[in-house]
Order: sequence, then structure tokens, then C-alpha cells
Amino acid sequence: MIEKHPVFVNPSILSPSQQRSVHFQLFVALSRLASDGDGWCLDKICETFHIGHGTTIVYTERVCEAINTHTAKWIRWPNQTKRRALSALGDEKYGFPG
Repeated sequence: MIEKHPVFVNPSILSPSQQRSVHFQLFVALSRLASDGDGWCLDKICETFHIGHGTTIVYTERVCEAINTHTAKWIRWPNQTKRRALSALGDEKYGFPG
């Protein structure tokens, strides 16, 4: 879904360096997002993938940017009718009124 996003293409055609694969960047980003969120986790991810802190952060930012372009398709605020139904479900099933 995010593989063709322009954030994964080096903006300079003159630059000899190329980005790592989208799959690798996604794996690094998901590893970071799924960690406990403390500083040690970032060090561990860098050590595991043999990359620097800045690279880990850039990979995560790229992946988030690419995923965010698809939010309108997958994430929507419910309309008034759906909100009422969800509220009723929360009240009936879980005892959370309103």
C-alpha cells in the first residue's frame, strides 16, 4: 500500500546513495512503534539493524507519512447515526452510558 509513495524515492537524481527498501524501512518503523517506547528500545533497534538513531527516526517518519496518505480510506469519524449506535452498544454491552 505504501511501496510506491514518493517519500521512499531519493529526491536528488544526482545523489549516488539510495534508500533501503520500503520493506526494511517499514520493519524498522514497526519495530520501533511496537517497542516499549523508552530510550533503550531505540538503542536496541539501532543495534539490531546496524543503523543510527537518526536513520531509525527518519525511517519511522517516512513510514508514518506514507501511511497517513491512506487515512481517509481507512480511518473515518462516524456520522451522527453511527455515533448513537456505538454509544448504545457501549451502554448495553459494557455499561458505559453516553
